[in-house]
Amino acid sequence: MKITKIIIASLLLALVSAPAFAARNRMSYDNYNSNQQPNVYIGLSGGKTSTDIPNISTTATAYSVFAGYSFNRFVSTEIAYTNLGNLDLGSPDTLKMTAASLSLVGYIPMGQTVSLFGKAGYASTSAQAEIGGVLGTVYTQSGATLGAGLQFNIKNNMNIRLAYDNYKITDGTTIYNANMPNLAVMFRF
Repeated sequence: MKITKIIIASLLLALVSAPAFAARNRMSYDNYNSNQQPNVYIGLSGGKTSTDIPNISTTATAYSVFAGYSFNRFVSTEIAYTNLGNLDLGSPDTLKMTAASLSLVGYIPMGQTVSLFGKAGYASTSAQAEIGGVLGTVYTQSGATLGAGLQFNIKNNMNIRLAYDNYKITDGTTIYNANMPNLAVMFRF
């Protein structure tokens, strides 16, 4: 329920503010040369999730879809849905984790084609165990999410990221970390 509210609020904010940003400046200055990069971007990332939950030593395949808006060459904002995967609790039992997030991203150019970036924001992360085919209680943790990595500018409308993202999850009383090293591709338009 909280994830749905976050997504709806973020989409409404994007719809309300997009025309103002578009009217002000259709293109932002490219971080590295005189070419122009579009402000709006979408992306897809994939990686592996690991966690510090006791007795779980496996990793799970994870993916994320995200969209963002670049205010200038140093700052952007992103909204994302992340499926942190299904961690193995012993066959056939699993722990399913997802997250919805809204983040501010800062960039530091490191040369002609590479930027160092860091992001911080708010995420609502959910975890649910499936034991013996029966779904358990959904535990939700709302709080900070952090990430960092390198972004490579391949073309004016395409970027690749190597990133490390952190989300908080809970079992109802204790807060744990879900970490996702990932590779992302972004398209600007």
